[in-house]
Amino acid sequence: MSTQKFANKATLEFGHRIFGEQFRPVKEAIYRLRISEPEVWDERSFRISRAINFDIKRMFLPKDEWLQYENYVPYLQSYLTEIEREQNEE
Repeated sequence: MSTQKFANKATLEFGHRIFGEQFRPVKEAIYRLRISEPEVWDERSFRISRAINFDIKRMFLPKDEWLQYENYVPYLQSYLTEIEREQNEE
């Protein structure tokens, strides 16, 4: 199964949400998201826990619940850009 297909089924983007938390700028972006937009952070936490739950059960989301690329909003990008700008200023 392709990585993108798995990411869609798990409603996770293959990037920030799977591997990103081990990288400092992404950790900082997630922290800032939690402080400034707690409802978006809660939605993110729900998607992660649901993906883990489905993975443990070796199940996939129904196709109608897959992440659609057109509907994806890169909610961490503004924070990552801000952090990068701050690092460049130092």
